[in-house]
Amino acid sequence: MRVSLSRRLSRFGAIFGVLALAAVVPIVFSLIVTLGAQASAQEHVYRSDVNRSQNGTVVNSNIITDTTWTRAGSPYEVIANVSVDPGVVLTVEPGVEVRFEQNKGLTVQGTLWAVGTASQPITFTGTSKQPGWWSNIRILGSSGAPNVGSRLAHVTVEYAGASYANLYLSEAQVTITDSTFRGSSKDGIYAWLGGVAHMTDTQFISNTTYAVRFADGSVNPVLARLTGEQNGIDGVALGSGTLTGAHTWENMGMAYVIVGNESVSQGAALTVEPGVEVRFEQNKGLTVQGTLWAVGTASQPITFTGTSKQPGWWSNIRILGSSGAPNVGSRLAYVTVEYAGASYANLYLSDAQVTITDSTFRGSSKDGIYAWLGGVAHMTDTQFISNTT
Repeated sequence: MRVSLSRRLSRFGAIFGVLALAAVVPIVFSLIVTLGAQASAQEHVYRSDVNRSQNGTVVNSNIITDTTWTRAGSPYEVIANVSVDPGVVLTVEPGVEVRFEQNKGLTVQGTLWAVGTASQPITFTGTSKQPGWWSNIRILGSSGAPNVGSRLAHVTVEYAGASYANLYLSEAQVTITDSTFRGSSKDGIYAWLGGVAHMTDTQFISNTTYAVRFADGSVNPVLARLTGEQNGIDGVALGSGTLTGAHTWENMGMAYVIVGNESVSQGAALTVEPGVEVRFEQNKGLTVQGTLWAVGTASQPITFTGTSKQPGWWSNIRILGSSGAPNVGSRLAYVTVEYAGASYANLYLSDAQVTITDSTFRGSSKDGIYAWLGGVAHMTDTQFISNTT
């Protein structure tokens, strides 16, 4: 009886073990499959990151120490908004390509040194080649501590403009040579208060609005050999501003477009080089309380005109002094002033004397020249055409 009972218990235990094992095996198997899938996914992510790093360098954090982006590490893919901290230098070697994901950008509060060569240019572009794909490069300072020292040479910046322009400057100065700004959904370069770009041998292609816009019209950039092609406006826009000291509007290859009222303060001087064209937007003008020296040549005359060729489109050039301190010393030679007169005349004088030779005043909606109290224009070899009064 005892043996029989023992055998029965043993047999019952075996059956129970089999049943328990049968219940556990699916659970274990399911767990193994789940863990395996997770491991596979993790391995896939890891391998993806490795592949990306093998094909270049991913940038997703701020630059807090001096850093060099090397040609060996190129291309650099910027997948987050990245800042260069104050006092920090980011150097980009010749031949490097930097690609920005959508709406991402680079903010420089330190220094950007991107100096390529003719054979190894540097490119800042988007991961997609469409205007406005990425934000921009922003170089920033403050009114008490302007950001100076950044340089771009043999650089192409393209397909940005989701914010303002391909390059945005505020209280910052940058030197740009032998470079290209193209495919912006807004301006090629936009400079806010205190923003200055000194540029030579640089081209602007297919930017949607202005090639270059200095919203602060008081700045004094050095410009030479610039070209514009298929931009919304092939020109350098100047916003409202008061010029102090000595300023020169160079014959740099594109027109100046005055989008705000400009003034030359007392004691200051504005020189306009031969061959320059200055276009004024509607109702804008130039007030001179200092000196205007616009001396062209027969082969390179100077033109002050409107963005629209219609009488009275823009205000005028105003040269002003006071009864106790008349404004003397301004000169216009080989100059055409046309399509102004929204206020008084193409040229307005008050307590001021100006010498004018070999020039033309035409298309005013009022007078060619209007001289108020103490206003004197000494003129030779000058013509007046199609002025309304």
